[in-house]
Amino acid sequence: MTTAIAIASGKGGVGKTTVSVNLSLSLALNKKNTILLDADLGMANTNLVLGVNPTETLEDVVEGRKKLQDVIVKFNSHLSFIAGGTSNLLNLPQTERMNLIRQFETISSEFDYMIVDIGAGGEENTVSFMAASDKVIIVMTDDSTSYQNAYSLIKVSSLLKEIHNFGIIVNLNSSSQAKSLFKMLENVTTRFLDVKLNYLGNIPVSTQIKRSINLRVPFMTDTRMKGSVAYKSFIEIGNNIENLENNTLKGIRFFEN
Repeated sequence: MTTAIAIASGKGGVGKTTVSVNLSLSLALNKKNTILLDADLGMANTNLVLGVNPTETLEDVVEGRKKLQDVIVKFNSHLSFIAGGTSNLLNLPQTERMNLIRQFETISSEFDYMIVDIGAGGEENTVSFMAASDKVIIVMTDDSTSYQNAYSLIKVSSLLKEIHNFGIIVNLNSSSQAKSLFKMLENVTTRFLDVKLNYLGNIPVSTQIKRSINLRVPFMTDTRMKGSVAYKSFIEIGNNIENLENNTLKGIRFFEN
């Protein structure tokens, strides 16, 4: 059975998609059959970081031109990809969104994990995809706006969708700074909200990651980077996901475990 993992952020510009792509590759390197879903409807750009250019997307599925299986692109032996759509999907009605989520049950036997790269902020599409996932991860930086918006997203999703377990990844920070920032967020959220946060790790500032984005060659595919701190960080976070508690919510899920 597939475990769906939503990767979210309170605001754009924190590296959510870069984390989603390279975390997917980290799981694939560990021989976990993984599928990466670009669910940032209307602002889809995961394919650019992954370095692929699919001709068929989720939009084809929503509009009935293709079945879900038809839009899956094989990236390597353990990683597959589904591209997002255009602005036509930005305000996807609830019924169509729920119908789309239901279709993922048809591929549940094929993958160990599905990484869901969802839109930033607390829009309905975002929190609905979070609620449809088994595990939820928030990506943040030490920027004050990122910190505040991460708290807001946790608050909205916990109150509206009853999501209570969150993994936290701190991007563009050293390990000591990241753990300090996580502790601040944990203190505030557990004081005012009925939630549990789990620190999954940090991604340091890396010129190699920036270069990989510009070249459209995913960082974790470069074997020369195996000894780097950033490479090891993605591997560690991939391993830590096992310890992240699932959210067992009622309602429509990607995979009915």
